[in-house]
Amino acid sequence: MSIAALTLGIRNIAISGDHAFGGAGVVLESFVYENAEVDTVVGVLAVHGAVGTPVYVLLNDADGKFALDDNLVKVAGALDYEDNDEHVYTISVGVTGTTPLIIDTDINIHILDTDEISLSEDTVLETAPIGTVVGLFAVAGATGTPSYVLTDDAGGKFLVFGNELRVAGSLSYDIAPVHSITVSVLGVTPAVAPVTLQINVAFVAKTILLSTNTMMEDIALGANIGALSVWRGVGTYTFSIVSDPDNLFTTSDENNTDKIGKVDYEIKASHTVTVRANNGEGDIIDKMFTIAVTDVADTTPPVVYPPGEVGEAVYGLGRFIAATATRQYAVSFDLYMNEEAA
Repeated sequence: MSIAALTLGIRNIAISGDHAFGGAGVVLESFVYENAEVDTVVGVLAVHGAVGTPVYVLLNDADGKFALDDNLVKVAGALDYEDNDEHVYTISVGVTGTTPLIIDTDINIHILDTDEISLSEDTVLETAPIGTVVGLFAVAGATGTPSYVLTDDAGGKFLVFGNELRVAGSLSYDIAPVHSITVSVLGVTPAVAPVTLQINVAFVAKTILLSTNTMMEDIALGANIGALSVWRGVGTYTFSIVSDPDNLFTTSDENNTDKIGKVDYEIKASHTVTVRANNGEGDIIDKMFTIAVTDVADTTPPVVYPPGEVGEAVYGLGRFIAATATRQYAVSFDLYMNEEAA
């Protein structure tokens, strides 16, 4: 983001009273937005009241935040309105090559606050599967319906879905413990500048991974829920179930067909199972997983009433029960008998 360059006057000053100063001097005040990009021009230096060819030297660059390009003061590093209570960075400029001599002078550069895009979380496990939500984007101080776009997705590692930042590729703490993404937002007023954010990849010690931790409540018997693997493991592992309170699960290594449990979201929305990995060389790992059940809309069977005339009084109660291989559901309905027949 660039702003119009300001003429920053280096000039003679005449001040009356106790602070009268004769000769050539430097007086500079400027401003820049905190989201200004590197090389944004903050101001233009000029000498007034002195002759010669001025050569400007930056004596204090505010910890690398500003730089000189000939007579241009430019942004050289990240700025932050919240860096200090005064919201001001001070740099020092010296000038040589002029007559009379111009003293070194401090320059106050005021930082202006901007509306910023924020992310609720900036750390994700290196084992996070594709689709994992890292955090939620938000923008304060602007009105409208924000639409977020990644202009830098760290080489396809991340994507945006609505206001969610999600994992889109494999992560590795060993290869890249930090990724940079750049996000823009559209559809808001006033316009908000893009922001570059750092996403930290958290180290994960050796553990068992399950590729999916959800299942539909109408899942078929024998259907695959997810793939098991060992993160940072050594050798080839076999997997077994060591705890299955609801008698629902088996592994491809066990192929246990004696499971008789039923899956019904309305009865129980999640189930736990503890899996053991064993590489046959003394490396045994146990881990408990919680498998969430996804609801499926029930289909109510058609009800056929006995013949009868409209308005006749009938009595009775019946129950229709339909069963599938993996779940049971019951639909109650009134079954009426013809009063005359009764």
